[in-house]
Amino acid sequence: MAEIAVNLVIRKLMPLLSKEDNQLLGVHKEVAKIKDDLEYIRAFIKDADAMADKEDKSSVVKLLVKQVQEVAERIEDVIEEYKFRLAQIQHDQKSRFRGFLQIAPHHVKRLKHRHKITSEIQNIKTLLCQIKKKIERYKFKEQGSSSNTKDFTWHDPQLAAHFIGEAEVVGIDDSSDKVIAWLVEGTSKLTTISVVGMGGLGKTTLAKKALDNHRVKEHFNCLIWITVSQSYNMEGLLKEMIKQYYKAMGLTAPKDIDTFNLISLITKLRQCLQNKRCVIVFDDVCNKEFWGSIMNIFPDDDDKGTRIITTTRDYVVASFCKEFSIVHIHEMQPLPPEKGMELFCKKAFKYSIFEGRFPPEFKQLCFEIVATCQGFPLAIVAIGGLLSTKEMVVSEWKNCHDNLSFELQSNSHFATIKKILSFGYHDLPYYLKSCFLYFGMYPENYSIRCSRLIKQWIAEGFVEEDGKGKTLEEVANEYLSELIRRSLVEVSTISVDGKAKHCYVHDLLRELILSKIAESNFCQVLGKEDSRFHGKSRRLSINKCGDDVLKTNEKSQKGYRYPLSILFIDIQKGNQTGLLVGKFLRHGIASGQLLRLQILDLEGVYKPQLPDTIGDLIHLIYLGLRWTLLETIPSSIGNLLNLQSLDLKHTNIENLPSSIQRLQRLKHLYITESRIQPQLVGSFLKYLQSLKNLQTLKGVFLDSYTDPSMGLNEGLGGLINLRELELELQLIPSQQGYVVKHVMKLKHLQSLKLTSYPVEEELGKPLMLKPLSGLENLYRLDLSGLIDNPSIIINTNGLPQNLTRLTLFDSELINDPMPVLEKLHNLRSLYLNHRSYTGSSMVCSKGGFPKLRVLKMSFLFNLEELIVEEQTMQKLVEWEIVKCRCLKVLNGLENLKTLQQLKLTDVLQEFIATIEETKGKTWDNLAIIIRRPW
Repeated sequence: MAEIAVNLVIRKLMPLLSKEDNQLLGVHKEVAKIKDDLEYIRAFIKDADAMADKEDKSSVVKLLVKQVQEVAERIEDVIEEYKFRLAQIQHDQKSRFRGFLQIAPHHVKRLKHRHKITSEIQNIKTLLCQIKKKIERYKFKEQGSSSNTKDFTWHDPQLAAHFIGEAEVVGIDDSSDKVIAWLVEGTSKLTTISVVGMGGLGKTTLAKKALDNHRVKEHFNCLIWITVSQSYNMEGLLKEMIKQYYKAMGLTAPKDIDTFNLISLITKLRQCLQNKRCVIVFDDVCNKEFWGSIMNIFPDDDDKGTRIITTTRDYVVASFCKEFSIVHIHEMQPLPPEKGMELFCKKAFKYSIFEGRFPPEFKQLCFEIVATCQGFPLAIVAIGGLLSTKEMVVSEWKNCHDNLSFELQSNSHFATIKKILSFGYHDLPYYLKSCFLYFGMYPENYSIRCSRLIKQWIAEGFVEEDGKGKTLEEVANEYLSELIRRSLVEVSTISVDGKAKHCYVHDLLRELILSKIAESNFCQVLGKEDSRFHGKSRRLSINKCGDDVLKTNEKSQKGYRYPLSILFIDIQKGNQTGLLVGKFLRHGIASGQLLRLQILDLEGVYKPQLPDTIGDLIHLIYLGLRWTLLETIPSSIGNLLNLQSLDLKHTNIENLPSSIQRLQRLKHLYITESRIQPQLVGSFLKYLQSLKNLQTLKGVFLDSYTDPSMGLNEGLGGLINLRELELELQLIPSQQGYVVKHVMKLKHLQSLKLTSYPVEEELGKPLMLKPLSGLENLYRLDLSGLIDNPSIIINTNGLPQNLTRLTLFDSELINDPMPVLEKLHNLRSLYLNHRSYTGSSMVCSKGGFPKLRVLKMSFLFNLEELIVEEQTMQKLVEWEIVKCRCLKVLNGLENLKTLQQLKLTDVLQEFIATIEETKGKTWDNLAIIIRRPW
């Protein structure tokens, strides 16, 4: 663990050495010497770190690793103190006037801090010199790991195959068939299917495979998946069930659902499930008490064939639901050797020329590696993913396996898996280790928004520039893709263009992470079990706990290492929590304990009372206020000159203070679904002219009461670095034209969403567009509103050729857009929503849409006929048709060989009958999912 601390410190030293600043202290040479010594130590510390994890580690190695860890923490403390004092000096110099009586005591105080920092640097130099001598004495032998950055090769992070694991599932066909039969056959009474087994055996994978079966999808009215875990909140869990139910039925959940108490939630769920055939998965149930409330959501007279699936490690939990339902129990077993080998080869040789098969010279070694994993799919996938990053040289793989075998000192299955996973962790390059451990900041089974995660990595300083002109965000995405490729991180939701949207780590891997962060003081997680700060960590995560934890720590920060990051995760809702969070911040700022903060994430905290002194957090880089329903933001936010990410999405903020224009380093600003008053937007646009570094701007609303020419030219038109833009327009045509003119100047745009609302009801909502082909980097486009110039859509040169996702809403195109859209050869998803096309016929021609995977058509009220020619949409996986009530004919469905799901909602019964007849004649593995209108 010392390796991470050393590398983080080296990265923090680099900007300090880029130019000497003698205003605070003249220790530039000493700091440079410390950096050189650390780089010398880094050459050896990786192997020392790995040796320190072994059962037979020597006391000398343990002591050395511990000393390096401690001195690295001391260096980090000095760096942060240096940065803090330097920022204070720079702030003081910007003051207009300071009299002698103010300057004199300040100068004395500065000298005091200078002496303290200089003295500590000299002590650190002495310690490092001693450690170097010990290293030279013991001469750790390097293991020849390929984690060196020079030998590391990135793989394409956008390949959907990285994120789709079902193709690699092996050895559970028989189990899957059994579970599917229990789901769709037999009694109509409520039945529970419990999948039991220890971690890493594939319980969740089995449940997912069963639910993905077309027979299951067609058999049930709705499918609900709930991840329970140890720290579940029953009310939150029931709310999520209701939301998933409404989504599955194609409806909108009640807006007041968050106000329901436990009794109301149970009553509502009983009403939803009444006379419905549903399958509900409760994944990772840890104790039998869970069933106490859950059993009450099912109607007493349920005879529609509803099924429950549970996955659990506890046999008592599996059998407990016999009290209210029929129970089938399936016990998971380790994979037999031949299936283990099949899974290993699919993972280890996936990207080689052998395409999932081992070369002859690797045969014996592969069998030995698989035997080491003892049939556990998680272990096989982990070691396979690790070896897939190595050169295909038998000697290197054998060296890797020998070291792995040396690690396995215990006969315990569980200990074996942990050893294997730990081995995969040690093989990571140093810059990925910090990113991987950061998952420990989030709760068990927590689905993390990827954009949130990578911005926090960047704020932490984990992400390095690659020297190839990529943004830090792009590099961070590559980091995440590599962790996914190594099977250390799982993807929970995927965008249609193959990118991960949400991710998480397996619970066993999280246990490994928690053990590592405890050893290294990487972070501290506060919750019910550990409710008081110990003060040794730079990062704090307050997870799924109530007001008691905040009360306990409200005034207990004195004497701690100053935290650099604080995350509040799943804090309980209520005014009391918002009040306590405010007190916590107010006291921490006043006492000076929080003044070094770089990350403050309050996402989901209900109306936190931000103190007026929030502007004193001058080192803040990331401020997350999404879903806080916050109503005001202090004007002192303008003092956060280092801020790069400000997330105000889903708040009730009506006005942004003018001081926001001082945030010249801001890269990402989210104000979607906030409540900024239209009459204040003009001022906001003027503020933008100072935010030249903005890459993301989402949620700006422009209306006809604000002259968009005021501020647009200097504001929006000057944001030349913008990558993502979302605008909502309620403008007359001439005003819209002015806006679009400036949008067309943003040549780096990758994602654009334009929504037009009517100025007056009789005017409709026209969207005044120009040809967009000049935006060559654009890959995602969402257009909502009547398109005044349809040639943009139906003309080959009207759209960028790199588009991967296109959404049209209310476009009212008269001519069939398919002949042009099908020539967008990179298009992966197409959404034609609500009167986007008003004609009666659509034709998908031969060779068209070569990469399209998802097609959705909804509310195309005049559409009567769809024609699918041969060799079109050859990669289509999902097709959804919603409320196209005149649609009678779909010719050529049999030409879509890759289609897996056809979802039909509120369409003619005769059309459904035609589709089912075609399916019966053509193939059996197509799932036709029919949703009835209410």
